[in-house]
Amino acid sequence: MTKKILFTAFIISFLLVGCVNTDNDAAVYKNEISQLTEEVAELKTVVTAQEEKINSLENFSYLNDFTEEELKAYNLFVEEFDVTHLKDYSPEKMVLLYSHSLAIGDVDTVYAIAYDGGTLPDLDSFREKFNAIDSNVNAHDVVMTYRNYDSIEVREEHYTEDSVGVEMTASIDVHTSVIVYEVKKENDQWKIVIQHLFEEI
Repeated sequence: MTKKILFTAFIISFLLVGCVNTDNDAAVYKNEISQLTEEVAELKTVVTAQEEKINSLENFSYLNDFTEEELKAYNLFVEEFDVTHLKDYSPEKMVLLYSHSLAIGDVDTVYAIAYDGGTLPDLDSFREKFNAIDSNVNAHDVVMTYRNYDSIEVREEHYTEDSVGVEMTASIDVHTSVIVYEVKKENDQWKIVIQHLFEEI
């Protein structure tokens, strides 16, 4: 009889332990499922952010912030190659147009909006020299670096009536890059100073 009772008690204990283990396993599984659900939600957020970033890069243009009137003036300039259509562009917009022209490989526009000062060659010679110099490669690197620029503004300490410094900043992770363009007035409109690109020629 005692043996039977002990055996019965053992069976009951085994079943109880099994139930406890089953409950513990269920709790563990529920916890794991909850954690995985949170991780999936976080991954979805990251993926969505990356997709938005990719879309913004694909649709990027240095002309994105131009007004309708500024875009109209640009289109007229492209059609007629008459730089006077850009006479109302601010120094900042001239820098953005310069960057846009480099990005699409439009050397003719670079020439048209470049400050002359009696130093620029004719257009054909300019094309040849500009495409041959190492600085052209560096200029394209700059264009890629600043395509997600954070700000662009005239530096007050570099401001005069006919000459300004336009500062553009871009942040990548914890690093911030800064570049300053010299912009001068010529024939009553702002133009980019790029003579330094030819210093090694």
